[in-house]
Amino acid sequence: MSALRVYIADDEAPARERLKELLADIEAELPTRVVGEAANGLEALEQLPGMGGLEVARHLAGLPTGPAVVFVTAHDRHAVEAFELNALDYLVKPVRAARLAAALRKASAAGPPPAQQLAQAATQAREYLSVAERNRILLVPVRDIVYLRAGGDDDEPHWNVVLEGVPERLPVSRRQWSEVRALVKEG
Repeated sequence: MSALRVYIADDEAPARERLKELLADIEAELPTRVVGEAANGLEALEQLPGMGGLEVARHLAGLPTGPAVVFVTAHDRHAVEAFELNALDYLVKPVRAARLAAALRKASAAGPPPAQQLAQAATQAREYLSVAERNRILLVPVRDIVYLRAGGDDDEPHWNVVLEGVPERLPVSRRQWSEVRALVKEG
């Protein structure tokens, strides 16, 4: 089995070192070769403005034979966007060796995603939202969402709405009231 070529991009040097250690730990079952590393999108894509992993993935989509992309991050909030860009996997830190090996086996088997598919995914409306729950990410279909409630007190609510099938009155902030009112008039 030839070694899987891996390029590591992470803004924290200790995180890059940890990934290299994990790759060494799984070397016997999955041979890999680190072909490069970068601290950010700027380094990863030579002279493009500083970008995060999602932006890098969009640019890689333009390559005729782009690489398979696996996201490793401490933040689960971008999981849906990553999957919309056809990332093969999305690992949340701290990453375990077995989980990394499974993601790399998937990448090795799948090969690079078609550039056209990645480009199309970047322009389509979201179909899912990601929700973090007990160190895992759940994908919730947007079509199944009845309402979302913000956790902060950004704006004191002055009005309430009642939705069919929802037992509680939902507060509407002054800032959003005009949009809710327009929706009621349309319906």
